[in-house]
Amino acid sequence: MLRGCSGWLRVATASGSQLARPRPFVVWTSWLFVAMTALQLSSALLLESGVWRHPFVNVATNLACNALFVACYVGNLAAYCTSHRPPSRAYCAGTALYTCGYFSFAAHFGLRLLRAPGVVHFCNAAGSSLFLVGSVLLVSATALHPASSYERLGERGGGGQRSAPLFAGSSCFLLGSIALTSDALLVKPFGHLAVWGLAAFLPGRVLFLLAAYRSEAGGDDSERLPLSPDKSPDRTVLVRP
Repeated sequence: MLRGCSGWLRVATASGSQLARPRPFVVWTSWLFVAMTALQLSSALLLESGVWRHPFVNVATNLACNALFVACYVGNLAAYCTSHRPPSRAYCAGTALYTCGYFSFAAHFGLRLLRAPGVVHFCNAAGSSLFLVGSVLLVSATALHPASSYERLGERGGGGQRSAPLFAGSSCFLLGSIALTSDALLVKPFGHLAVWGLAAFLPGRVLFLLAAYRSEAGGDDSERLPLSPDKSPDRTVLVRP
């Protein structure tokens, strides 16, 4: 999925192209997302196992993490809006739905702290559903596409390649979103499915981190991000998957 509020600067000219190394903040933000997801999963497991008898710590942890996710994802959306050539519409829409989903989850846990049960379940169901639809869009955006929809890196010929780490990470988020949505709708054939959902998110975050490192090391065609079509050779593109 997305790796925070920094990105790559690709400078293309009529004679060729260059791909600037991503700023270190991209990798550090990816690590932050992995750490926060692991923290959320650990908190849920401790609550389920009975180690934490009161849910306050779990609720406060999730509120803080989701609020931070919202801030970072809003930064990504702002970057897409100011880019000359933003990612594909499906990718942008998936990112926007994730942002709204994290906002719904933050509202869910905030209302739980305020002991306002009236719309708590609605916020949880809304956030899970937004994640589910957003994950479908991201899986579609990072799957196999024509070469024209991908970052070319100055190359000619050949077809589009599957952005492997991003596609695999988005697939993990799709599985986790299915679990979260089932849990929010009280369909629980395997117990508390929110834990299973977070367990699926964690490898997804690790895959996004892998994509960040591979891109910083130079990467290959598998790290191409689905972009909106643009035939103009003279563009400065800010890309932040």
